[in-house]
Amino acid sequence: MIGGLLSGQEIIKTVLKIDLVAKTVIKCADMISSKCVIGVCCVGHKIYTAGGYPYMSCCESYNTLSDSWAKLPALPCAGQGITMVPIKKRYLYTFGGPKSANFPVFRMDLCRISKGWYTIPVQSSTQ
Repeated sequence: MIGGLLSGQEIIKTVLKIDLVAKTVIKCADMISSKCVIGVCCVGHKIYTAGGYPYMSCCESYNTLSDSWAKLPALPCAGQGITMVPIKKRYLYTFGGPKSANFPVFRMDLCRISKGWYTIPVQSSTQ
């Protein structure tokens, strides 16, 4: 469980993991910033987050081996409720979430994180 909203007012940065064998909940290192309604995906031993409420562009990665968070390059535009998916264990794709009616698609190469997010043009389908 990553982030969230307490009592409808307080946005938190708490991270919890569930040990299904021991039937326990373990508190992990907090995220760098408090957020909810975020895009989340896993690749290997890392968990990636993007955006969040209230319309954020920040991105972070969590290393499950070292129980630590790192800041990633920000999304080109802020969003919440973002869909985030990994492709080929190398690329992160995000779409949706901005205030505007268009839904930008962004991609980050996990082998070139310092390059940041690349905007992928979305074309309309013709029928």
